[in-house]
Amino acid sequence: MAYEPTITVIGNLGSDAEFRKTPKGTPVTSFNLANTTRKFTNNEWVDGETVWLKIAMFGEKAESYMDFLAKGDNVVVIGTLKPTTYKAKR
Repeated sequence: MAYEPTITVIGNLGSDAEFRKTPKGTPVTSFNLANTTRKFTNNEWVDGETVWLKIAMFGEKAESYMDFLAKGDNVVVIGTLKPTTYKAKR
C-alpha cells in the first residue's frame, strides 16, 4: 500500500485565502505559501531561495480557517504532498 508523504511547512501567505466550493459542494480554501531559507553567515542572516507552494484545504477545516487567513500571515501547514506538473503551451 502506497502512502503520500506528510510534510510540515512554515511560511507566510503570499495572498489572501480564497474560498470556493467544488461542483459537488465540497468547501475548498486555497492560498499560496512562501518559505524562504535563511543562513547565518559572517555574523548576519542571509535570505536564500524562496519556495512557493499552492495549499488547498477541504471540508469543514476549509470553512473554519477561511476567516483567519490573510496575506502576510505566518502559518504552519501540516498535510500530504501531492505534486502536480505543468506543461507550457508552445
